[in-house]
Amino acid sequence: MRPPFVPVADHPALDFLNTIGAPRGEEYEWLADGADLLDVMSVLKLADPASLSALATQLGPEAMNKAAAEARVLREVLRAFLEQDDPALIVQLNAVLRSERSHLALENATEGFTLERVHDFEAEGDLLVPIAASIADLLAQTDPNRRRNCDGPTCTMWFLDVSKNNKRRWCSMSVCGNRAKARAHRAKAKEG
Repeated sequence: MRPPFVPVADHPALDFLNTIGAPRGEEYEWLADGADLLDVMSVLKLADPASLSALATQLGPEAMNKAAAEARVLREVLRAFLEQDDPALIVQLNAVLRSERSHLALENATEGFTLERVHDFEAEGDLLVPIAASIADLLAQTDPNRRRNCDGPTCTMWFLDVSKNNKRRWCSMSVCGNRAKARAHRAKAKEG
């Protein structure tokens, strides 16, 4: 059984990349269909859940599954860029970003006013816009040396190292970090 999708990357674009991964050695796909796409976008706060739900009702499962398939393609183009510096990502991102339909909205929050970008979803392709914007933010606003793949021997997850000393090694201390500590403890006990 697939565990729930949990963001660990400290950036939504890398968490999006981690929608397929093997954090415990077994590979899971958290973007299998349109319903998964809506869940991931909601968890990553890439769009308002009510807007996503309304679009899903309007378009139906077939169109939503098509959007999930397009998102999986974008995810693998991002992976190719991070692993091999494949320039195809930039072309694809710019094509998606050109199709953006959104507006700014002033929101009255408890701590004061906030200015939010609200995406206007009309077609399944519109769902890629907030994902592409997140990826563009990752590339434009973060240090490439801080985008890393987990050091866990079977883990495929990525993260943004936001630590002060730039020495984060694990996608999650509770998963890969603890396993590494346990292996080191067993090795030390065996030596002693």
